[in-house]
Amino acid sequence: MKTINKRLCRKFAFPETRFQKNSGLLHHANIKYVVRAAVKNIDGHRTLILYLYAASEAADGRIVPLFTVFQTKKDFITLERLKDGKTKWRTAATRNLGSEYNFIQTCAFYSVVDEQAVLRYCQSNAEYGFEALSALQMRIQNERYRIRRRAKEQKVFDRMKPIPALPRGLKEWMHREILSQYLFFDNSRKKVDMPGYCTACRKEVTVSGAYHNRQGVCPNCKKAVTFKSRAMRGRIFDRGTVQVIQRLSDNELIIRFIKYVNRFFDKEQPDYDVYENARIFLSWKEGNKISEEHYYYRYGGYDVTPWKKGDRPVFSHYQYYFEADQIGYLYDRKLDEVLKGTPWQYSQLPLYYRSDPTPLEVLPYLSAYLRYPLVEYLVKLGLYRLATHVVYERHMYGLGTKPINLNGRNLQEVLGVGKAYLPFLREVNPGSRQLSLIKAMLNEGQRPDKELLKWCAKFDVGKSQRILMPLRYMTAHKLMRYAEDEFSRFRRTSYVQQDHYYNSMESLLSDYYDYLLMCEGQNYDLKSDFVLFPRDLPQAHDAVNELSDEAVSAIYNKRIAADFERLEQRYHFQSGGLLVTAPHSADELVTEGHKLRHCVGGYIKKVACNDCTILFIREAKRPDKPFCTVELQNGDIYQARVYKNHQPPAKVQRFIDRWKNEVLYHAADIQKAA
Repeated sequence: MKTINKRLCRKFAFPETRFQKNSGLLHHANIKYVVRAAVKNIDGHRTLILYLYAASEAADGRIVPLFTVFQTKKDFITLERLKDGKTKWRTAATRNLGSEYNFIQTCAFYSVVDEQAVLRYCQSNAEYGFEALSALQMRIQNERYRIRRRAKEQKVFDRMKPIPALPRGLKEWMHREILSQYLFFDNSRKKVDMPGYCTACRKEVTVSGAYHNRQGVCPNCKKAVTFKSRAMRGRIFDRGTVQVIQRLSDNELIIRFIKYVNRFFDKEQPDYDVYENARIFLSWKEGNKISEEHYYYRYGGYDVTPWKKGDRPVFSHYQYYFEADQIGYLYDRKLDEVLKGTPWQYSQLPLYYRSDPTPLEVLPYLSAYLRYPLVEYLVKLGLYRLATHVVYERHMYGLGTKPINLNGRNLQEVLGVGKAYLPFLREVNPGSRQLSLIKAMLNEGQRPDKELLKWCAKFDVGKSQRILMPLRYMTAHKLMRYAEDEFSRFRRTSYVQQDHYYNSMESLLSDYYDYLLMCEGQNYDLKSDFVLFPRDLPQAHDAVNELSDEAVSAIYNKRIAADFERLEQRYHFQSGGLLVTAPHSADELVTEGHKLRHCVGGYIKKVACNDCTILFIREAKRPDKPFCTVELQNGDIYQARVYKNHQPPAKVQRFIDRWKNEVLYHAADIQKAA
């Protein structure tokens, strides 16, 4: 589109004009601008020129236009006169020139001749001149937008040119590896020799003992299938996502998101749709600095390409939207070859995925590996759950202290346990919560039990004291058997069930811990199976929980006092005029909180129940005066606070760091615990 020649337009911008000073238009309260019109030949184009004068200025004899609009059939532009006498060009439509809400309504043509000139030029059947002008400018603006959009889309189109075709055999791989498979059969009362059809091997088969919606295997291909009675199957609808990584150049990869929709209606074979709906370009330069470009597929509304830059818009981030979902299976064929020579050559992504070929999000893994190369070693060692923690769970709420030191220089610094435990860790494959439990058990001088940790991983149990305290009175096997029996009886299966039912194994173990703690405080015989394993845990818990506040306080005080010697032996340290000591009683915690004006006084139950460990840092000259409070969780520092909950000063922090290295993290302690 040829633009208007601004230099030539200036020759026609400020013509000599006369107004009758007694004209009613110049004095009307609702008219702020008076409009004159002319048609001139500018640069070989018939150009409509509108001169907009401020009515107040024209009434005073000042006849220089405030706005001069140059309008052709394909473009328009306006020259505005500023208060200081300078001018500037504007591309806004005439209706948007002023600051008024409805600028056009404040304008009036000086004569009928002026308005007729506009109507003739615009070749409009409109009744009013501004109506015709607005319609013409609207068409031009739409064309401007279309040209800009087309140019923008052309850039996206050019960006998509080097993308290769999807891998051959992708659909067959999806059918074989990830699609849900079914075996449709003709139901029979005898349940023997029933004819059926397997969607996995696409063969007619004969089955026996099949039941509707039961899991099984095809007798022909041995693939896992869901049995579906033809008389009861109804419509079946499966969908999911597959991620395909391809190499584009020496310094660029692309992640392609493939959606599949599998529908079974009345036929044995599905209506199977496979389509691509998103792409992420990953490019790198020297230093492995990564840049990302995100694109998504638009369904309609484009001129050149259906691809649009950016992430797919979603109605709500709290509501699932299948098209925006980028968690899916990974096409791992030749993936090692694709990643060779890239910053992710040693990321172990193929090995990580094959350890558990279930849906994941690839991009966070690739990003986490660049930040934390230790992911490679965790995967190589077979510690897949810990690798998952580093990649996907770093920012999740409720993890407490970090079980993994992301800045560690070796395995012991990263995991907090010695090399001697590596075979044990590989066999257990602990998650982050189980690693915290292992470290807590070592801190307590207990040898971790493989079966117990696998059990904890199965039920997602991670609070160490919920495990360690019962193990003082029973074997791991008895604890697991009793907890499972009670959980099977009192597991909450509906929202109607309120009290005396458990949502998780963790909640049951919490009640069991409280029960044993109160039994300890009441001097019950904890060598008796009758006491240790009550037949109705919720009822037994409520019975011991009905103690008076004074009785409960006495129990807590007794527990804290009993732990003093153990904690003092484990954590005592003195250097540079400072020392670390443990509380003697619950009252001492309350005093600490009052003197330092922080909330440690409310930690009495947590300390008594060993949910955390509270230690005091005192000046050696004044060992009884509160100075600094330290909270430990799972043998690691969670927080340290001085007066008014402030961070410790530099001198105290240096002392804490030394204590941490020489006492808290000392390798000999771990080996001794083993």
